[in-house]
Amino acid sequence: MKQYSGSQKVWRILADAAKNNKTLTYSQLGEKTGFNHRKLGPYLYPIQHFCTKKGLPSLTILVVLRSTGRPSSGISTQNFEKKRDDVWRHTWPEPPSIEELSDSDVDK
Repeated sequence: MKQYSGSQKVWRILADAAKNNKTLTYSQLGEKTGFNHRKLGPYLYPIQHFCTKKGLPSLTILVVLRSTGRPSSGISTQNFEKKRDDVWRHTWPEPPSIEELSDSDVDK
């Protein structure tokens, strides 16, 4: 369950970034969460799966590589600007519950 509480923390940070029309590098997200920036996947995947399941814009697209300003290779960057703008325009609620994140997580 620790992973999902970490995902809730990441959600809050990304929702705040969306509200302010910002992206965050993996390093910036790592600094804000206190998590190793090279090991954020387990916190990001449940958010991505939840957004997909609920038909929401992909909140995790706001996490980008410092070198390119775009998501890592594991995320489709086709139409990146449109997807990012969709995330920025969306009104993000509080994070899903641990149970909702767990239920949506296809990688568990």
